[in-house]
Amino acid sequence: MKKIVGLDLSLTATGIVMLRSKNKDEILEVTSELIKTGPGPDMYQTQVRINEISKRILTWAIDLQLVGIEGHAYSPAVGGDTRPHEVSGVVKLELWRKHIPFMLLAPNSVKKFATGNGRASK
Repeated sequence: MKKIVGLDLSLTATGIVMLRSKNKDEILEVTSELIKTGPGPDMYQTQVRINEISKRILTWAIDLQLVGIEGHAYSPAVGGDTRPHEVSGVVKLELWRKHIPFMLLAPNSVKKFATGNGRASK
């Protein structure tokens, strides 16, 4: 059985979708989770949230063939906030440590792959 996970990483609401299939043409099961973490303005709270997100993602990381991680959307609205990049870096490091292959995907492509709509909600 093949298992592929897609991640839409965020400090406040990380989306996870898992597809299980016997082959590339037949999806047997789709499961998902939304990891909600509360706001935390200080550095300590940010690290607590990132740790919680990465731990929860790793509970999904058993016998995976691939993890697709939605890349960052760059926007002037985000400004200089690097915290979303910290989440991504920690998750990629943890996947690498567990020898789980991952790839970065264009923004909205995880949602489009899972739902057919790149603007779908998490």
